[in-house]
Amino acid sequence: MADEKLSEVEKFWKKREEKLGAKIEFYSYATLIGECGSGKMNGRGGLFYVVADRVYFEDFERQNALMAMFNRKDSDYEKTEISFLLSDIKSMRKISEKWGKACISEGSLSEKIPELKGFMTFFTRGYSIIFLKDRSPLVLEIMEDEAFKKYIPDN
Repeated sequence: MADEKLSEVEKFWKKREEKLGAKIEFYSYATLIGECGSGKMNGRGGLFYVVADRVYFEDFERQNALMAMFNRKDSDYEKTEISFLLSDIKSMRKISEKWGKACISEGSLSEKIPELKGFMTFFTRGYSIIFLKDRSPLVLEIMEDEAFKKYIPDN
């Protein structure tokens, strides 16, 4: 009976918590721009969330309005799901869109990318770059990036 009163969003989060066996501590909308050095821009929006000691990102298929009219799905869509331990985050900083795209094309740039700060933050679209242990850095646009930083150990 109680489940009937839950919204679709509440049902979604409840299912995630049951699947992962813990409460969701943080969530935000995010766009995965790509992985440094991969040469592949993703650009898909999805959910970025923290459960216990892990970070998750999963995207959702965007449905083309014309295809939706005919009840068809995009056959090229591949779901993206990423997870990593919070303790695997070495650092996170804000970078400009230009440098984020450059990093995806040329991974060796990642350590040399200047942080986006000060006056330029008002005029430049910013992304977050997350440096991880044993994995290439990830470039994301996280809507609640400042709120997420408090979950990063030693931050």
